[in-house]
Amino acid sequence: MARMIDVENSTSPAMIHTKAGEVLFSTSSSGQVQTGAESTEFIGHSQTRSLSNDGCVTAPMGGPNCTLFRAYATKQSIITLAFGSPWHTPTFTTVHIIVEP
Repeated sequence: MARMIDVENSTSPAMIHTKAGEVLFSTSSSGQVQTGAESTEFIGHSQTRSLSNDGCVTAPMGGPNCTLFRAYATKQSIITLAFGSPWHTPTFTTVHIIVEP
C-alpha cells in the first residue's frame, strides 16, 4: 500500500527513503524537482481548505500552503521546498529523495 509522507521544514531529514507510488506532502508554499524528474514528479501546489457545517468548502485566502510530489521510479532526485509567503522572503529547504524498489 502506498503512503503519503509528510515532509516538514524543520523536522524532516535532508534525505528521505521512499518507494515508487508514494506521495510526498509538504505544507510549503511551492516546490520543484531540481534533479531526477525521471523518478519524482511535482504534482503541484494548492491551498488546503476545510468544510463548513453545511458541507461547503471554505473560500481560499492567501497563497498556496500545500505541495505534492509523487515518487514513481527507482532512482534519486533532489527537490526544493519554499516555506512562508511566496511574495515576502520565503525560506528554502533541499531534500534528497531516494526512491527504492
